[in-house]
Amino acid sequence: MHNNQKWKRKGAVIALSTLIALQTTGPGAEGILRGSLFSATQAEAAAKQPVLQLVEESPITAGAVLKKYVRTFERNGKNVQAEANVVVVDLQNPHVKLDVMTGRQGQLTKTNTVLNMAKETSAVAGMNADFFSFSAEGSPLGPSISNGEVITSPSPVQGLYTFGLTEDRKPVIDQYQFTGTVKAANGTAFPLAGINQTYSWYKNVSGVTEHSHQNKIHLYTSDWGQIDRGNDGATTPTEVLVRNGVIEQISIGKKLEMLVPKDGYILRAAGTAVDYVKTSLQVGQAIQIDYAMKSTNPKNLYDAADFEMLIGGHTLLVEGGKPSAFSRDISSIDGNRSRSGIGYSADRRYVYLVTADHAGDSAGLYVREFQQLMVEMGIEKGMNLDGGGSTTLVSRPLGTFDPKLANTPEFSSQRSVINGIGVYTEAPDGEVSGILIDGSQMLFIGESSQYQYRAYDQYYNPIDTSKTTVQWSQSQPIGSLSGQTFTATKAGTTTISAKAGNAVQTKQIRVIGKQDLASVKLKPASAYVLTEGNAYQVSLEAVTKDGIKKTIPNHLVQWEWIGFDGQTTSNGFKVNTISDNQGVGRVIARYDDFSTMLTLPTGVEKPFLDFDGPTPGISKLVTPSEVNGSVTANGPVGSNPTDALRIDYDFTAGKGTKAVYASFNEDKGVQIDGKPLQLKASIYGDQSYNWVRGEIVDASGKSHYLEFTQNLDWSGWKSAVADLSKLNVTYPIKLKRLYVVNPENGQDSRGLKGTIAFDNLVWMMQGQLPAMQYPKVYVKINQKSLQVDSQQMVLDQAPVVKNGHTLIPIRFIVDALGGQVRWDPKTSKITVIKGEHLLDMWIDNRLMVKNGIATEAPIAPEIMSGRTMVPLRFIAETFGWKVGWDQATKAVTLQ
Repeated sequence: MHNNQKWKRKGAVIALSTLIALQTTGPGAEGILRGSLFSATQAEAAAKQPVLQLVEESPITAGAVLKKYVRTFERNGKNVQAEANVVVVDLQNPHVKLDVMTGRQGQLTKTNTVLNMAKETSAVAGMNADFFSFSAEGSPLGPSISNGEVITSPSPVQGLYTFGLTEDRKPVIDQYQFTGTVKAANGTAFPLAGINQTYSWYKNVSGVTEHSHQNKIHLYTSDWGQIDRGNDGATTPTEVLVRNGVIEQISIGKKLEMLVPKDGYILRAAGTAVDYVKTSLQVGQAIQIDYAMKSTNPKNLYDAADFEMLIGGHTLLVEGGKPSAFSRDISSIDGNRSRSGIGYSADRRYVYLVTADHAGDSAGLYVREFQQLMVEMGIEKGMNLDGGGSTTLVSRPLGTFDPKLANTPEFSSQRSVINGIGVYTEAPDGEVSGILIDGSQMLFIGESSQYQYRAYDQYYNPIDTSKTTVQWSQSQPIGSLSGQTFTATKAGTTTISAKAGNAVQTKQIRVIGKQDLASVKLKPASAYVLTEGNAYQVSLEAVTKDGIKKTIPNHLVQWEWIGFDGQTTSNGFKVNTISDNQGVGRVIARYDDFSTMLTLPTGVEKPFLDFDGPTPGISKLVTPSEVNGSVTANGPVGSNPTDALRIDYDFTAGKGTKAVYASFNEDKGVQIDGKPLQLKASIYGDQSYNWVRGEIVDASGKSHYLEFTQNLDWSGWKSAVADLSKLNVTYPIKLKRLYVVNPENGQDSRGLKGTIAFDNLVWMMQGQLPAMQYPKVYVKINQKSLQVDSQQMVLDQAPVVKNGHTLIPIRFIVDALGGQVRWDPKTSKITVIKGEHLLDMWIDNRLMVKNGIATEAPIAPEIMSGRTMVPLRFIAETFGWKVGWDQATKAVTLQ
């Protein structure tokens, strides 16, 4: 049992979390450099049995290490990979500890990112933890104890597990239940339902749905960061202010307009509990609070007083080193998502903070796959923490003072959450044990990198080097070195050295040139239709011959536009005017004479709906029927001064995937003429992380879904584009619906109530794309005449055979194949462009670059009798011809 004197203000510590279905009445060491952790060799490896590979390991502080893994396994008959990041904490090391991190400045109801929480509490590492409801006030579902002091009690939701460390540093994963009593000066008592709990509807142990605060008394401490305490309108609060064990104020039927003071607490009563307040509590009288928080397993005698830290989670995942039965239904949290969990080793020495990513090359995990991952890591007992968009792991790089993101969040940006688990160092100041040079290990020609000298002590904690004089040098002159900034000037390898006193550290720098590249590829941020005046994001990704992927900075790329006049921007290009009426524009990007090309359709914008004038009939539809919402098209939304199509939604009721639709023409749709490739819209977001979509019906009656976003992570107005080009539609089409949807998988990670809106709908219409022309070509060796379809032509140099390969004059490309040919006398390079294909060749060099991919031709181009001769078969097949050879007549046929 504990009295209220336990609730004193805690030091700066914080925590992280996101969301869970509440069974409501409604659904309510400097690592190894790798450009990618997913090599081609790994990707092609057989994965009938999962393979867990440690790819990087780095100390964080004494007793804590960050490990990065790649798990290769089979899913649905295909090999996939997931990246996992694990902080391993050695509980036998006295210099490291774990504790809870809570919200912003250590307060509940004030969400915060894991990185900010770690910085605020001086944690050297941290991860997200408990679940919480987006629609409630912001309190974790499970219990939390920080530095031995209770922050929250467990919610009444069944099947939730909790991780804790006892005062003798033993890890425990268990379930807990709360009991408490409010005792008045007259000796009467009333049950205390919980500490710092938000409101919810839930099913009790008898299966009956009830409100968490009705007919109950709850206690709130100064950890609660707002004036509203459990107020959702379903109950009427009566509140009692207590300081130093004495009642100071009673407010019947309304909340106290104040935050909870640091030297006291507030009791909130509702329903029948108000009668107890009226009859038993008086201002000036003493009051006693007793509570217990014990394991639901009678064999485990743990209580709140036994724990140094405690934090809630979800289902049990691993027990006895094997996948366990789920302690709670996982349907609301399953799906291919990012994952978070915590567990400990069989000897209870090591604690594992585990995340797995669903981002970039990492394929994410289902809950059962996450179970297997934890087992493969050697975890004896483990449980699930909040995942999906909340999954975040931060860690302090060796020799630095601040933590940084160690994983890749599912939706790119960090989500603000309720609480988290922090890793802290308690080591004393030490002596210099090692030094490091921090900076890029791989550069492109023209790229600069600033290198930092950092040091760490015997406890792997950073040492301030700001007053240290460092001398920098390089071994090979492949760049300029100004102070600690190196700028690459040519390809090759050099070693950067930093000398401080008698200490010297080196770092090898590799500058990538054409000879190092396997391929380059232009990667647009989304599907594009080129229109005048618009800007487009695009980057040039390079892959080296040893499999490293890295984006080449845009300012190092030589850009060329064909079919339009463009200009480069910091992250792509802008179309000024379109000069080609053929319906296509080409973007050529070159780095160190290594080229690739992106062919994009050109088109025009066709305004469709701005909702300021007449609109097609618009009505509301919902799914399932319990969902509430409204659809209007006659008013401004947010900062938009004109009318917009507004959708208000309430997804707190019903089960499964939930949506509110704006339906056009009684769900028959509005026909769109022409062949649109994109639908562009201004969308008003509410940062709910819901999906925003449209639905079209094509000429065959088939429905297709337009994706504006699967992660509505912005507030206010923003332009978004839905792409039709890959939907395989049969034109003409009809726009049937625009809507907001919260899919069943991951539903607990998205907002349940809010408003979105659409405005300025514009169809992007494509011009007529020219068809690729493939004439039939007939040519004989040692003869200058050739036939293209039925037309006879004459070459200035006859084709010849050399070493078994046919060489033809470059003019053949122009006259017979219909391509464009360019010649660069400085580099002796021939460039051929036809349709969507680009080919670079160099005289007397077998290297050829086809559509940005380096390959080796069987024979090099060469100069014969003043004429440039190139390999026929290689070029013809690059551009899509089939090559036939007639030995008897020494004739080549292309068709």
